[in-house]
Amino acid sequence: MRVLSFLCSFVSVLFIQNPLFGFQVRDLEEASEHYVSLSSVVDYDVKWKSVKSHGSHTHNLRRVRQDATSSAYQQVCAPYHSWAIRTAFSAGICALPSREQLLLNLNETG
Repeated sequence: MRVLSFLCSFVSVLFIQNPLFGFQVRDLEEASEHYVSLSSVVDYDVKWKSVKSHGSHTHNLRRVRQDATSSAYQQVCAPYHSWAIRTAFSAGICALPSREQLLLNLNETG
């Protein structure tokens, strides 16, 4: 989780324009001091049935992933894409995989 803490601090510098995003990144940085892996963060929230609760670490992790992806796209690629491609990206960002799909893709289910 130290890697997550490092990445969160790096990401927060790049995407500082959204204050809520900064809060979510700080929350994940603090969580990285108490958990050994992303799976343990998610497992804790599953145990307490707080995965979808606003403010839970899992909810913040999903939001950071979406916000970072969207911000990176807007800053790097969007200026070179047509309106149709930008619109398709915005629609596609909503289709990011669920927790289960993400963990399955990362081989973190077992």
